[in-house]
Amino acid sequence: MKRIAIIAHGGFDREGEGIHIPFLYQLSSRLAETNEVTIVTLRSATGRKQIRHCGNARVVMTKARMDTNPYVKYGALCTALWRQHRQRRFDVFHGIWANPGGAIAVAMGKLLGVPAVVGFHGAETANLPEMRYGNMSRAGLRELTIWTARAADGIIVLSHAQRERLSQCGIHREDTCVLAAGTDVSAFPFRERQLSRQSIKLLHVANLTEIKDQETLVKAFSMIRKAVDATLEIVGEDYLGGKIQRLVKEAGLVQWIHFAGYVPPANMPERYNQADILLQTSLHEASGIAVAEAMASGVLVVGTDVGTVHDLREQCAIAVPLRDPEAICAAVLRLISESWHAKTLQDNARRWAVNNDIGAAVQQLTQVYESVNGRY
Repeated sequence: MKRIAIIAHGGFDREGEGIHIPFLYQLSSRLAETNEVTIVTLRSATGRKQIRHCGNARVVMTKARMDTNPYVKYGALCTALWRQHRQRRFDVFHGIWANPGGAIAVAMGKLLGVPAVVGFHGAETANLPEMRYGNMSRAGLRELTIWTARAADGIIVLSHAQRERLSQCGIHREDTCVLAAGTDVSAFPFRERQLSRQSIKLLHVANLTEIKDQETLVKAFSMIRKAVDATLEIVGEDYLGGKIQRLVKEAGLVQWIHFAGYVPPANMPERYNQADILLQTSLHEASGIAVAEAMASGVLVVGTDVGTVHDLREQCAIAVPLRDPEAICAAVLRLISESWHAKTLQDNARRWAVNNDIGAAVQQLTQVYESVNGRY
């Protein structure tokens, strides 16, 4: 049993309270079944300072909030980590995201002689300056991310696509671990699909943001509607002030597109069960947990060539270029007309989901910890 410190700026609030990221929550709680895990994290804007638990893992929330000055956030996380370490020495520091969790894990690890692992779970390799998105789009953050990746004792990414992007950024590490961001397959009942032009139910799971590119989604759906009788459900909170809803109205698609808003994770299996095809239009994904959930459920996947879709293209999903509604439409129509192809993708996807569930991720992570500990 190892004593592990996980450092993050958020994601560990309980479901329905602040920011809750199911993959991180599940991964940490499962890891804590066989290890002593302490999570040091900032509190969300609506959260209160308190010590909580994530399964058997102890969650220590700092006084600083996510929206606090960066220097205050760094100081609060470093101080909380130091206090926990002083009470009883940690065996491993694990930073979630390159900044601030990863940078703190590496810096404090060097100071205290503790191996540091960094998980790149988000925008670390993204470079979309027109949206001011991605660590590689800003000079200071880019340099910090590259230093963190090179100085860490272990690096974890969530897809081979992300590892390729790291290499393009000049970070070449043979020991980089690709940790498949799977899910608890037991929570997502599998159902075979028989696609028909008379009734196709499409699903999109992502918050409404520029990065998720729902403009392309609406354009693609408009094209699909001209060929088949289709409906689309969009699950996710709106951060674009009604922009996508207005596009839907202008396109005359209100009757066939339903905006579900936020749906609690516990209710998502039902949404997948009702869907035939998941559409992903993201401009960047480290992985894409919705893709893993869809594949576990038997929902076919058509998505942009990023994250998990990139890794599993043509084997478990159909990958399309970014910002290409025509390609999305063509892929959907292909699945409908080629039932043998749809069945092959569905079977392969379910097999991948089972072999790369949350339990497999915990085993991989444990191996990374063993590896970096062996160097000290």
